[in-house]
Amino acid sequence: MKHKKDSTKKRIVRLYLNGITVGDLARKNNIPISTIYSWIKEYGPLKAKYVPRHSEKQYTILLAEYNKLRQIYEIRKEFDRYQSSSRRRRLEFASENKERYGIHALCEALEITRASFYRYEKYISTPTWYEERRRRVVDYVIEIFNESNGIYGANRIAEIITKKYDEPVSKPYIRRIMTELGYYSKHSIHRREVELTSYMRNANNLIKAFEIKQPNKLWLTDCKKEYIYAEKKYVTICTIEDLFSRRIIAHSYGRSESTRLVLTALRQAVEFRNPEPGLILHSDRGSAYRSKVFNDYLLEHGIIHSLSKPHHPKENAPMESFNALLQFEAIAHNSFSSVRVFKQKISDYIYRYNNELQHQRLRFMTPVEYEKRYYAGIKSHSKHEDQS
Repeated sequence: MKHKKDSTKKRIVRLYLNGITVGDLARKNNIPISTIYSWIKEYGPLKAKYVPRHSEKQYTILLAEYNKLRQIYEIRKEFDRYQSSSRRRRLEFASENKERYGIHALCEALEITRASFYRYEKYISTPTWYEERRRRVVDYVIEIFNESNGIYGANRIAEIITKKYDEPVSKPYIRRIMTELGYYSKHSIHRREVELTSYMRNANNLIKAFEIKQPNKLWLTDCKKEYIYAEKKYVTICTIEDLFSRRIIAHSYGRSESTRLVLTALRQAVEFRNPEPGLILHSDRGSAYRSKVFNDYLLEHGIIHSLSKPHHPKENAPMESFNALLQFEAIAHNSFSSVRVFKQKISDYIYRYNNELQHQRLRFMTPVEYEKRYYAGIKSHSKHEDQS
């Protein structure tokens, strides 16, 4: 076979190294088997008997090993700093990605045993009492927040859950849950503190403090104007609040801040509460409140008029606070098809404010509930004195 060219010999050796058997090469090229082995020995990288040969089973095993190593690389690349992470965090990651990577690759990549992984899976499938309680509280938070139209914050929701569902919870705990849910209550704008001058202190303001221990001792009143786009009309609301319980005891509607508007609200309040002489009514210095007709009515019923200092609504802060709540909770996030619908919405909100809205200043009681507790305490005290 000396006549064969070197290129032919090398071609036969390459075919052999690519997987074709010596017998097939000998039959197809009409070359003796011994000659092919001599060419392999001469031109091949290894001797013929040392050329690696793998069966299909071995190839499958090697491919599986390669895929596994590639998965381990991808897992460690995604779960960065796995070695410095806690064992629980690695187990959580493995549980979340078991369908994606497979348990064997995850356990090997994260250096955790499969026994630990299966124990963890059994643990999370049977929640602890803490996790069950947290699920209940989350459901309560969602229900209360949606019922309040996004008004209630963590403080109110915590008190409602504690009282209504007999599930003691702290305010920071509810705040964390609300943050996780993306729930944030509607906030009013905090007013800037103003330093009072000596002239302002000497103005006709009879309020010494906003702490009142009895009802019908100090009332606050104010007006708020709102534009109804559907009918292109202004509506003015006049409200009167009993400072003791923060209860809105009267309200009236008009087109402008007129004497008739404020007098109508005051008459409603007097008929509803029948106060004793000496009651203080505090208002701003609007022309309606300084009118002769309004002040004559005050004198007739023994009501003392107190006025805020000029341009200082802070001195009527509780009433301004209610107007801010009214704006953000009942007006700002609603549209009104008519003046009649607007009035109905405002009246409904005032009823809910008095009967359902819990106040932190009232120890998380509603204004109506706070007054009932006060009068119940007076009755029990008088009965005790009669018995003694």
